[in-house]
Amino acid sequence: MFDETLLRIGALELGDSGVYGARIKLHPALVEDQSFNLSVYEPVAAPEIQSEVVARTPHECNVSLRCRAPAGRDVLAVWLPGGSSAEDGAARLDVRVDAGGLDANYTCEARNPVHRRSSSVHLRSLCRDDGAVDAHRMWHACLAPLLLVAPATTLAAFWLWKKRRKKAAAGALAASSEEEDAPLEPQYAQIQCREGRPKPPSPVITIYEQVRVAAGSPAEPLA
Repeated sequence: MFDETLLRIGALELGDSGVYGARIKLHPALVEDQSFNLSVYEPVAAPEIQSEVVARTPHECNVSLRCRAPAGRDVLAVWLPGGSSAEDGAARLDVRVDAGGLDANYTCEARNPVHRRSSSVHLRSLCRDDGAVDAHRMWHACLAPLLLVAPATTLAAFWLWKKRRKKAAAGALAASSEEEDAPLEPQYAQIQCREGRPKPPSPVITIYEQVRVAAGSPAEPLA
């Protein structure tokens, strides 16, 4: 205002928007009335980016991007740099790039007269090879059952091994009990040792040995 006079209003709220009047008195007798339109805005939230892959080949990618402006007063959504814009709606951007341009980022900005926020999207993340992604997902899908089956198989094998070991131990224990309960058979060698050494057999004297003995002995006198 005149003479660089300032009027400052603090602690504003959304309901404080409207037309304000001021009366200015300058010495010695100058009076001036002025009116001011005051607009109060709230901070802008980050915009939401929606994407749709229209076509994709090994050499190029065609993507449709939409930037939805958050709710608020006088909020504008615009693609940077120099893209389309939309107020209180969705700004659309059609992108068609070759394989060498997939490293580009596209940024959408939501703004009002006093504040702005932005969101970005990486084009390579949209135009990735779904075949490789599907293979990666399939690998995980196959690996997950294996990880679930392996512990169960290990536990089953351990249970069978333990069962067989317990069965073998029970069989050995039963065989040992049968041997202990069976009557002891006499052993001939032990009986012979218990009775002592066997007596030698008596010599067999034949008639010829008796005649030979009689011939060699002196004759007895006849009575």
